[in-house]
Amino acid sequence: MYCTEIIKTTWLIFSSETPTLLYYSHIPTAFIAIFLGIFVFFSNRESISNKIFFALNIAYGSLIFLNLILWTNSYIPTIAFVWPFTQVLFVLIPVLSLYFFYVFMNKKDVGLVYKIIWSSIVIILTILASSKLNFSSFDATICEPITSKIVFIYQNIVFALVYIALIFSFIKKYLSKSLPKDERKELVFLFWGIFLFLVSFTITWQIAEAYDSFNTEQYGLFGMTLLLAVVSFLIVRFKAFDIKLIGAQALVWALIILIGSLFAYTDQAPFSMLVIIAITLVISAIVGLIIVRGVKREISLRESLEISNKGQENLIHIMNHQIKGFLGTARNIFAEFLTSDQSSIYGPLPELPEEATSALKVGLRTTTDGVRYVTDILRGSSASKGSLALEMKPMDTKVIVEELIVELQPLAKEWNVVLEGTVASGEYKIIGDHTQLKEVFKNLITNAIRHNDPDYKHKSAKVSLLRKGNKILFAVRDTGNGIAPEDRARMFTPGGMGQDALKHDVNSTGFGLSFVKSCVLSHNGIVDYKSNAPEKGTTFFVELPADLSK
Repeated sequence: MYCTEIIKTTWLIFSSETPTLLYYSHIPTAFIAIFLGIFVFFSNRESISNKIFFALNIAYGSLIFLNLILWTNSYIPTIAFVWPFTQVLFVLIPVLSLYFFYVFMNKKDVGLVYKIIWSSIVIILTILASSKLNFSSFDATICEPITSKIVFIYQNIVFALVYIALIFSFIKKYLSKSLPKDERKELVFLFWGIFLFLVSFTITWQIAEAYDSFNTEQYGLFGMTLLLAVVSFLIVRFKAFDIKLIGAQALVWALIILIGSLFAYTDQAPFSMLVIIAITLVISAIVGLIIVRGVKREISLRESLEISNKGQENLIHIMNHQIKGFLGTARNIFAEFLTSDQSSIYGPLPELPEEATSALKVGLRTTTDGVRYVTDILRGSSASKGSLALEMKPMDTKVIVEELIVELQPLAKEWNVVLEGTVASGEYKIIGDHTQLKEVFKNLITNAIRHNDPDYKHKSAKVSLLRKGNKILFAVRDTGNGIAPEDRARMFTPGGMGQDALKHDVNSTGFGLSFVKSCVLSHNGIVDYKSNAPEKGTTFFVELPADLSK
């Protein structure tokens, strides 16, 4: 029951006749994979992405172990028993990789239908691999089963489906307008780590199968090292899996183990090779120490920032429940004292001296600006955190814009700005939150009025609304000094504003545009601006999807 060439094997996987490179390509990567998988799993056993990553690494480690058995054994029943399991694991690993990618990036599990489909694919392969359709006989001279092409073709079809699903999921998620910048970077790193791992894993296996060159297969296993490096980087850089410093330490130790294990396979290596390995190991240890120290500093800064953010949240809470209330009460009192008819809650008021009336008007204007200032900060803060409540229902943007052009004429007159509006004929219905979108348009028009060049004789704010295909386009252009190119990075960020913003409006908070962007994105729209500073004029525009339902 042995092959023609009998191999003496210890502990199922150790043999003096096995190439040393095979052990180096198998054992260190398997050890690191299982170690990191267990480490991630126990860091948060409730996380579905942690569980999938653990399952992926266990599947990889199992494949390594079974593959070593095939390489180091000549007992035919053992080989015949193990072979189908390796065929199944070669497909299960890419499927788990796809599953892990989807769950990790979407922060949710896949639907039941997808689970049934992919589970059925793996189950069918398991049945095929263990059936007579797969094995026809055993060739003792080469110590391998003679297999049909059915399983080989089936595996390639599954690989193609995995690649298509992976690329499609990546593109769909990457093009999502609501995806934060850090998560977009995280997505790119993880995609390329998994993609290159799968390419290395599947292509070398196909070459081995097609040309009976199974020495090639072992090189593909180094792709797992790349994936583990990417995952470790995500742990360090983006705090993936809710792991902090220990993720960096795990990465450094894995690197040192991988390099240090080379010494186990240098029995006949020249002295110069030993020196190179030793130098590489020392440099890796030094660089690793620097990385760990750097991560410690970064974690310390992040924790300080979290404390600061907590303090900011408390301040926002106070502003919302106390300061806004104080200012609102004061504004209402000023408004009542300026009421000339009998409708004042204080009853008929005596005629006040002109100086007192002027003071009351200043008080009313000041407290109104204060309420607007606080409201901008609160609304912008809520929008940037994604906690802005939206009531989505059919609405007409044309009505909003026409109302605002009339409503904001007094403000434009106060700032000596000509406010003009052009609304092209057509349907302007969308699905959105009427109140919040009105604030979006009001914010942009108000900014256009307030940020005009005070020394310019023909100051204007021109509003336009038009329908273009399935899109509704809103734009407002001012005659200000424009926005400097270096200010672009700060625009639309909480508290961010142009360097000259306060010269035009001392009450500018920088939170208004943050609210505008978050609100527009939540409506699946686009907001941006065009400015050719130092040339005059800036145009802010909003693009929203039209309601196509009848």
